[in-house]
Amino acid sequence: MFPGSPRCILAEEPCEDHVKPRSSTPRKEPKGGVDFAALLDGLPTPVYATDPTGGITYYNRAAADFAGRTPRLGVDKWCTTWKHYSADGQPLPHDQCPMAIAVKEQRAVRGTEAIGERPDGSRVPFMPLPTPIRDGKGNFVGAVNVLVDISARKQFEAELAARVREQSALFQFTDRLFRADGVQQMYEAALDCSGSGPVIRI
Repeated sequence: MFPGSPRCILAEEPCEDHVKPRSSTPRKEPKGGVDFAALLDGLPTPVYATDPTGGITYYNRAAADFAGRTPRLGVDKWCTTWKHYSADGQPLPHDQCPMAIAVKEQRAVRGTEAIGERPDGSRVPFMPLPTPIRDGKGNFVGAVNVLVDISARKQFEAELAARVREQSALFQFTDRLFRADGVQQMYEAALDCSGSGPVIRI
């Protein structure tokens, strides 16, 4: 368990070169079966874990790549990302992020979206899936978080919304043309459409 205050302390400078994924606990070679640590290290999906206080105890390479920085085991709390924002773009303190809620309330958090900012200023929307970890006796020992990059989905949604706006503008323009009483009203409808709405491709 890592000591430290509830306040999240994160690096203020750009990340160093990514290093091999690390864990705060010694890694034992399996006598047989699957090496789960190696399995997690090889996943393309960002995964990291914390102790019961929220201190980061493990991250895989994908998590470091996603964050654009090297998380500091025993120092960083709650999140691997440098800065955090809610889905609507409002700053979100690390101690209020979904992982912090999962740890503090010892429950899984689902159905939320957030935006992570890297030290280089780039941002990526994602869906966090923080889940409590319990030992064989049911004691809370930490949490694991899987970060799902939803950039492609967000881009598709934006393109779809733009297309819907375009279709709506085209419908309104066509409707005004049918109702126009003379060339002047047709001209005004065209001006209104080209000046206030999206560009219509006909």
